[in-house]
Amino acid sequence: MAENFKEAKQEMSDGHQVVFNFHVHHLAGKLSWQTVKDYDTDCRALPTSWLFEMHLQQVPINGNVSIPVTLKRNDTANRPVNAYVTIGFTDPNCSSFFDDVISFGRRYVKSGEEIQENIVLYIRLPEKRKLFNEDLLVTVAIRIRSCHSGSISNPLSPDKKRKLCSMM
Repeated sequence: MAENFKEAKQEMSDGHQVVFNFHVHHLAGKLSWQTVKDYDTDCRALPTSWLFEMHLQQVPINGNVSIPVTLKRNDTANRPVNAYVTIGFTDPNCSSFFDDVISFGRRYVKSGEEIQENIVLYIRLPEKRKLFNEDLLVTVAIRIRSCHSGSISNPLSPDKKRKLCSMM
């Protein structure tokens, strides 16, 4: 079950960002766990609505992790925007389970379209696998760009070395 859910919204010159994080405790006791989160930009120029979904499973003995993620645009506006997702997985001390944060996204996302990503990773150390299955902190940043103007700008590159849990 997710606990300690935190959310922070920010408006920027070229769009909007929401960062949310939550703990997943005792993933080892579940076959799988799903989170679903609605996000509205509340943009004065082009309000958009999004649905974020992520499915987590306990890490098996072989250490392979597969995490399906979907970001779907739910509004009816007819203008495309850029949409990007960055996800970090850390232990309670903000030590990352993986070398880099995971980032993906797409330009020109229209109403009704979705971005799907299957994150496939490997946790080599048995003690890290155990910690992932027992006490996991997930941080998600969703960035919606180019809603304030009529043109689609180039995406901002995520800083892959930045620890996401420091954003909250």
